[in-house]
Amino acid sequence: MNALVLDRVCKSRGSGAQRVAALRDVSLRIRRGELVMLEGPSGSGKTTLLAVAGSLLTADSGSVELGGESLCGRSSSERRRLRASCVGFVFQHANLLTSLSVRQNLLLRSQLAGVGRAEAARSADELLERLGIEKLADRFPAALSGGEEMRAAVARALVHRPILVLADEPSASLDGDSALSIADALSRIARERNAAVLVATHDARLTPYSDRRAGLLDGRLRNGGGNV
Repeated sequence: MNALVLDRVCKSRGSGAQRVAALRDVSLRIRRGELVMLEGPSGSGKTTLLAVAGSLLTADSGSVELGGESLCGRSSSERRRLRASCVGFVFQHANLLTSLSVRQNLLLRSQLAGVGRAEAARSADELLERLGIEKLADRFPAALSGGEEMRAAVARALVHRPILVLADEPSASLDGDSALSIADALSRIARERNAAVLVATHDARLTPYSDRRAGLLDGRLRNGGGNV
């Protein structure tokens, strides 16, 4: 089953003389259980593509489907509901809420997705253990290392069992060992939970963890779009 389908998506940013085409006729399909690396230089449109895929931005034209549900014509509240339940995000920086412990960050994410309290607690505890940070559950983000924060961010992205995980340069601020551990966690745990993963990166260290690589240049997908 396809978790994400983009069909001839176009998206511009800016206005008037400053208007720039960020995505140009991008078509991409990602199956559940598949990890796709989206590669390209800075400014190629990777972050914009992830934002459109995750319903943070709406496409100017073309269509976007999440788990078989079209985002076209949806109200902002409907898109927000789909995004909360279907998508997990891992950003370049962990962006954990500093006033909450690691475990509380996970529980809040599940609550936003409408997951019941008991199931949310089970999922959070399982992920914290799988990622080797169960002893850090009650710590606040300020007390974590960079690698520990990113592990917590991966747990938060997966805790509500989304069908799609979007990761934007998750290894950019990490050393070699930490970067590989994050890639391994995304690959291994997301597959076990039958989630699709799209990772925007120019970090060649992550390539061995991918099922497929897609190249983006000047807003155009050059290869690896899948069966479109």
